Amino acid sequence: DWAEIETIVYSEHDHPENILGPHKVKGGVLIQAFLPDAKTVFVRSKKSGMFIQMSQTDEDGCFAALMESRKIVSYEYVIDYGDGKEYWQKDPYLYGNLIPEQALEDFNAGKAYDIYRYLGARPVAVKGIGKDVLVDWNPMAASTKRSDMVQGTFFAVWAPNAMRVSVVGDFNGWDGRRHPMMRQGDSGVFSLFIPGIGPGELYKYEIKSAPQKVTMKTDPYGFACEKRPANASIVTNLQEYRWNDDKWLAKRSKRDYTKEPMNIYEVHLGSWKRQQGTEDGFVNYRELARQLVQYVQKMGYTHVELLPVMEHPLDESWGYQVTSYYAPTSRHGSPQDFMYFVNELHKAGIGV
Repeated sequence: DWAEIETIVYSEHDHPENILGPHKVKGGVLIQAFLPDAKTVFVRSKKSGMFIQMSQTDEDGCFAALMESRKIVSYEYVIDYGDGKEYWQKDPYLYGNLIPEQALEDFNAGKAYDIYRYLGARPVAVKGIGKDVLVDWNPMAASTKRSDMVQGTFFAVWAPNAMRVSVVGDFNGWDGRRHPMMRQGDSGVFSLFIPGIGPGELYKYEIKSAPQKVTMKTDPYGFACEKRPANASIVTNLQEYRWNDDKWLAKRSKRDYTKEPMNIYEVHLGSWKRQQGTEDGFVNYRELARQLVQYVQKMGYTHVELLPVMEHPLDESWGYQVTSYYAPTSRHGSPQDFMYFVNELHKAGIGV
């Protein structure tokens, strides 16, 4: 289907899964891939271990192979880019959408109050392929370490007026042709699970809103971001941190604030303490926790109220020009450092 192939080559397809990945056809399973700059590509069947060389169907990087199989099975690509190395790569279009249908319905209805659990970049592990794929949203769980689980990152973003959305990053040369995302019905959500991508990877979304208009956007649901002036989002696993403020939470639930005093200390972390001898003077969340606990307890405060902690581009704005509502600013460290900060205040009996 040359019209379909052309939309892939020119990066305008909002349903790349219609042509890329595996499809049942007469005689077996047709596997198609778009791998610009590849010299030769083989498909290796996970079930049989057989290698099938793919034919290059388009000079821009389209490859195809017919696998003699009655059903779609798991496979991976073995790619030669002409540099003498073999690159093994699992096919993102083998797995389909991972967001539960109910979550998308709630999102469309404006009542998905926990949509951050699915949008953004989430390290996950999957088992199975296509519509039968099972997702473990906790990449730290013991079950995800099994050999039949595929580790990767699930990307999802809401861009209802886009012609096409792609995930770009260091892992694909910031090339929007390589990982076009799949539009999910009428929700305006685009998503893609990319195997092998994990915490620490930089990424953005490349959005084509018109034939000649392409822009790169930071992830509005990203949990971590580069320190200004850089502004790429960063894949991070929030479940790496283990909270131990259970006693505080239990005590808090039993309090009656109508009968207890509250003394709130308002603080802007970026100017409350400065670190001498550093380029920008920002103190890490963990060190801030130690110093702030001492000060608040000494002064008799019961709570701290933080000025904006979300990611922002301008130091002088004190955080009121927000770029990432779900990402604590990287000026003071990682999201896990910020979680430690809150945890330590809670352990000291201080509300945040």
